[in-house]
This record gives sequence, structure tokens and C-alpha cells, in this order.
Amino acid sequence: MKPTEARIQKANLELGDRIRFYREKRNLTQKALADKLGVHPVTLYRWEHGMGTMGHDWRNHHVAL
Repeated sequence: MKPTEARIQKANLELGDRIRFYREKRNLTQKALADKLGVHPVTLYRWEHGMGTMGHDWRNHHVAL
């Protein structure tokens, strides 16, 4: 893995931890938050586990949190 890829993966995990923290703080299930964000629950699962990125429209999703 290239150093840049490692940094991206670490950033994704940190973002996922924050998403999970705020979701749990608001007593939301993954499905409930996914519905609020307009994404599939599997997408939210992947974000929380650092398996994917939010893409170029991440700001719209982030604001909803």
C-alpha cells in the first residue's frame, strides 16, 4: 500500500468513528441515519467501517449529521 493510500484509509476510519459516535449519541440505527442521509444502509455501514468514501458530495451528508 502506498503512503497516500494509507493516509486515505486512516482518514476514512477516523471519519467512520465520528459518524458512528454521533449516530449512537442520537440513538439512531444505521438504517435510520441512512434514511435521513438518503443513502443505502450498506453505504453507511461501509463509511463507519472505513471501507468507502463519501465522494464529492460528502458535505451534503455531513451537514445532516
